[in-house]
Amino acid sequence: MSAVGQQPRLRRPAARSVLRDARDAWFGGDSERVIALLSAAELHERAERVEAAFLLARAALRADQPARALVALDAVADVSDAPDERVTATMLRGTALVRSGRADEGLALLETAATDGVRAHRAVRAEAGYDLALAYYAAGRLDEAETVLDTYADAGADIVYARALELYGWIEVRRERYPIAARHFLDALDALRRSEHRDALMGASLLRGMTTIALETLDLKLFARVRGDVDALAWSPGLQARWFAIRRNRVLVELLDGNTTEAWRLADEALTQSAPGAQRVAALVTAAQVARAAGDAFTPERLVQKAAATAAEVDWTAAGADERVALLAVIREAAEVDPELAARLLARYDDLPAARAPVEPLDAPSRIGAFEDLARAALARALDDGVTTATRLRSAAAAWRALGDRFDEALALLALLDVASDEDGLARADELTRVVPRSWLRRRYTALAERAKGVEQLSPAEHRVMLAICEGRSTAEIAERFGRSKNTIRNQTRRIYEVMAVRTRSALVSKCAALGIVVGRG
Repeated sequence: MSAVGQQPRLRRPAARSVLRDARDAWFGGDSERVIALLSAAELHERAERVEAAFLLARAALRADQPARALVALDAVADVSDAPDERVTATMLRGTALVRSGRADEGLALLETAATDGVRAHRAVRAEAGYDLALAYYAAGRLDEAETVLDTYADAGADIVYARALELYGWIEVRRERYPIAARHFLDALDALRRSEHRDALMGASLLRGMTTIALETLDLKLFARVRGDVDALAWSPGLQARWFAIRRNRVLVELLDGNTTEAWRLADEALTQSAPGAQRVAALVTAAQVARAAGDAFTPERLVQKAAATAAEVDWTAAGADERVALLAVIREAAEVDPELAARLLARYDDLPAARAPVEPLDAPSRIGAFEDLARAALARALDDGVTTATRLRSAAAAWRALGDRFDEALALLALLDVASDEDGLARADELTRVVPRSWLRRRYTALAERAKGVEQLSPAEHRVMLAICEGRSTAEIAERFGRSKNTIRNQTRRIYEVMAVRTRSALVSKCAALGIVVGRG
C-alpha cells in the first residue's frame, strides 16, 4: 500500500510494459516519447532501473538534452556495478559531458570506457569505441576518429556496426570525399537491413546522408540506388527533421532530372508536413524554387512573400545550423521581392548568438558562411551594388567548390554570371550543369552563355553610349556630346538594355561595374 502523497509502486508487469513501450519508441525514433514514458515511471527492480536509466540517457542525448541524461545516470550511479554496466554508464556520462561543453572531462571518460570495454560484451565494447570516435569527429579530430573506428568496429555488434559504418561515411563527407562516403553509407544501409533491430532514426539519418550526397554531387544514379528506401520511409513525429530534409532533397533531385510534376507533388507534401517555424519557412522557399523552375511567373513571388512574413514571426534565438540556413535562404529569395524586409531579416540574423560547435558535417561553419554570402549578395544586388554582389558570389562559389558541393556551386556561379562576366565561371558552370541536361540549371546556363556573347554584339557607338550612361549623363547630354538626335540615343539605349539584359539605368551601371567596364560602387 502506498503512503499518502506518494505514487503507488509500479507492478512488475506494468514496469515491463513501460520498458517495452520505451524500447519500441526508441527504435521508432521517438526520443520524446521515451523521455515521457521513463520520466514518469517508478521502477524498483535493479535491472529495470538500470535499463531505464540508460535508455532515458540515450533518448535525452538524442534529443540534445545532455543535462537530463546526466540526471538519469546519477539515479543509478550506485547500482551500476557489472562490467557492461560500468562501461555503458561511463560512456554515456562522457558523451553527456562532451555535449554539455565539458569536452576535456567527457573525452577522458570516453577514453576510459573504450579501454575498459575490452572486458565487456563485444556490443558494449563496440559502442564505447563508437561514442569515442563520434566525440573525436565532433571535435574535428577526423584521423583519430577513424583510428578508433578501425580498432573497435565489430561486424558482430549488430546495429552498432551499422552506426560505425555511418560515421565512416560522415568522416569522408567532412573530407569532401563523396564517392567513398557514399559507399560507406550504402554499406551501413545493408548492415542496418541485416540487423536484429530496426532503428528508424538511424535509417533516416543514413538516407539523409545519401540523398544529400546525391544532390550535392549532382549524381542522379546514386539517388536511384536509394529511391526505394526513400519511398518506403514513412513520416512520424520522431523522424520529422530527417524526413523533411530527405523530402526536400528529393524535390530538388526530381527537378534536376526534369520531373517538375513530381517535384511539385513532393514540395506540396513537404509543405503540408512541415513543422511551424523555420521548417515551414524552408518548405515555402523550396516550393518557390520549384515554381520558378517550372516557369511560373507569379507563384514564386507569392510563396517568397509568405515565407518572409513567416520568418519575421519566428524566434530565431536558438537557431541551429538547419534553422540558420533556412533564414539565410528566405533572405536571399526575399531580397528580390521585398528588399526592406530582407534587410530586416538579415539584421535579425546578424544579432543571433554565436552558433555552437558543429556536430554533423552539414553544420560546418564554411557551409553556413557560403549561404551567408549568397544572402548578402542577393541583398547587394537589390541595392544595385554590383561589386559587392559579384564578390560575395565568387566567395560562395569558391567555398562550395572546396566542399565538393557541385549543386550549390552551380547555383552561385549562375547567379554570378547573371551580373558579371566570368569566363572561368562560365566554363565551370558548363562542366557542372552538363551532367544534368534536363534540369533548370542547364537551361539557365544555356541562356546565360548565349547572353555572355551580348557585350561583343554592341557596336562601338552603342558602347560609347553605354559608358556615358554609366557616367550619369542624360539622354539629351549624350545626344549633344556625340552629335546625334535624342531619338537615336534612345534607340541605342534600348538596344543596350536588351543586350545587357537590364531594364533601368541603375541596373546597367551596376552590371557594368560588376563586369569591370566602369568603376562601380563598393
